[in-house]
Parts: sequence; C-alpha cells; structure tokens
Amino acid sequence: MRAKKQEITLTLDMAWDLCLEQWDWVKAEKEANPKLSASTLKGQWCEENGFEDIYYNCFFCEYANQQPRIDFDSPRCDNCPGCLVDPEFDCNKEKYYYCRKPLEFRAELVRLNKIRLELKE
Repeated sequence: MRAKKQEITLTLDMAWDLCLEQWDWVKAEKEANPKLSASTLKGQWCEENGFEDIYYNCFFCEYANQQPRIDFDSPRCDNCPGCLVDPEFDCNKEKYYYCRKPLEFRAELVRLNKIRLELKE
C-alpha cells in the first residue's frame, strides 16, 4: 500500500523528529544489509512515508529551505537544524559523511539532539 503524499511546513521540532525517525530506520536497514545505499534508503523511507517531495530526502534540508533568508550571500545550511545546534555540523564531513558512514552520521544526529534538548530545558 502506498502512503498518502504529505504537504508539510516543518517546525524545527518536526524536522528533528522526522530526521531521527528516518535515520533510526536507515540504521536498522544498514545493519541488516550493509550493502544497501544510505541515499537510496533515505529516499525509500520518504516514499514509504509520503514525503517524496522533500528537498534531498532530508528533513534538515527541507526545514532550512522553508526558512526566510536574511542574507542572500550565506548558504541555506545556516538554517540547517544541525547547524543551529553546532555551527560546525556538516552532513558531508568525512568523520560522519551520511553517504559513506551512515551509522556514524546517525550517532552524530543523536549527539546533537541530546544537546538541543538540554538547551531547551
């Protein structure tokens, strides 16, 4: 059964929740079959959950692209939920590059989310 397509405007908390849910699933799939591509899995999760149209199959990118830009010379990544917690966060950073090191990437998301939640208290 195909999931119903969802049109959403993400809040910051929604972006975090959906991203973590997606990456928990990617982690489980990669552990079951390490040969699967993280990029393909992200797209598969989005399709199965009705989010085919989000930017780069990424809830952080989608959130960042929905935010108004004050400085058009700065990259959209300035509004990335990960960068809002740690300005040094970069999903392409070799240490946890999401394509090549998806388990490390998910661990980085969990680490950042813990900091985010502590800051909210």
